[in-house]
Amino acid sequence: MDTKTCCCCGETLPYDAEHFSRDSRKPVGLAYRCRQCSRDASREWKASDKGKAAARRWYYGEKGQAYLEVAKIRRRERAAAKRAAGVSNV
Repeated sequence: MDTKTCCCCGETLPYDAEHFSRDSRKPVGLAYRCRQCSRDASREWKASDKGKAAARRWYYGEKGQAYLEVAKIRRRERAAAKRAAGVSNV
């Protein structure tokens, strides 16, 4: 079994999709950071000012508004299906 050392934490782990995220841009198809380091970096970026600004741009932008419209339609459809099935919110 091949092993790989995470470039961030330095931990040596089996080089498989269970321990390293997939990344089609890499030669082997797996990322260089382990899953835990990837999660930590993602959380840190989302908590930063840049991450918050990017989230606001997406939410109030064209894609975010389109997503909200689709979500609204799906909620209405689910509620109508529950009413038709006779399920109450109690």
